[in-house]
Amino acid sequence: MRSYLIVIYTFWFSIAHAGAHAYLKHQKLAGGDIIGNGGGIAESNFIHAYTKLYKFIDSCIESRFCVQNEKQRSDLIKIRNLSSRNYKNVSKIKFASSQVYPQLFETDDSHTNRLAVTGLNENDPIYVNLDLLYTENDKGISYPALNFNEIVAILVHELGHNIGETDHNYLDFLGSIVSFHMKESLKHFTYNVSGEIFEVNFVNYDQEYRLSDFWVTWSDHSFKLTERLYIEKSCSNAERPSSISFVNYHREKLKQKGSVSYLPLNVWAKYTCAKGPVSFVEYIDVMIHLKTNKVTGETEVQYKFKYL
Repeated sequence: MRSYLIVIYTFWFSIAHAGAHAYLKHQKLAGGDIIGNGGGIAESNFIHAYTKLYKFIDSCIESRFCVQNEKQRSDLIKIRNLSSRNYKNVSKIKFASSQVYPQLFETDDSHTNRLAVTGLNENDPIYVNLDLLYTENDKGISYPALNFNEIVAILVHELGHNIGETDHNYLDFLGSIVSFHMKESLKHFTYNVSGEIFEVNFVNYDQEYRLSDFWVTWSDHSFKLTERLYIEKSCSNAERPSSISFVNYHREKLKQKGSVSYLPLNVWAKYTCAKGPVSFVEYIDVMIHLKTNKVTGETEVQYKFKYL
């Protein structure tokens, strides 16, 4: 039954272009239509997923239930290694409009546009179609058309082309098993704070001695809690934690102070610390405010920590 569910899930991700390599080789894209670091929540999610992709793949590879045979494992390791080598090179992700560059994203029948394309070389950029990243609800409010799991599947697929794999259906399947495995551990929340949409995500990894990820995206901004914690809050013995995970997440009611609206969130960061050969656990209470100011238009994430 589980494999059946995964096969159905892969149907959504036939996105790469058989002729993309040739097109990318000869077409020079320039101007303001290519955005290296993204301009909204969906773009920020693509960038964040790209920088963390090797960790998501690791979690799948090391699970007894994710990978089904040695070929899948071998290819995912190749994709994982490519991701690990290049995760800091976020300029590899390029955002372009299919209205400006229709040939880049067009399908074989030329009636629909693809969501992402890349070439068959390690250094080829991954182009993401800006025109398919957002949709609107019945109130006319724009929001991302893809969830984070879907973005992970897309990136596995595209990096699979970068290691030389040409079979789209096979790469759809690889993307889906990583995404499906991650879906079980990813927590995702969307909040509307006086018209500003904030997305809160965290994922705890199965492996011991691993820093789990907690991040917030809004507009073209992102707040990475894990990195802030690791740099700013050591264990009580002044040593860095060997692992961080997140538990007991909850939100409070939206609060208003004049023109400022803020949504309080709370989560505990579980630290694994060490004193010589002895390991011990500590908890850090993390308080987060998602804030907007109607008068100035400013938005921000504020935070503070304390030991429990």
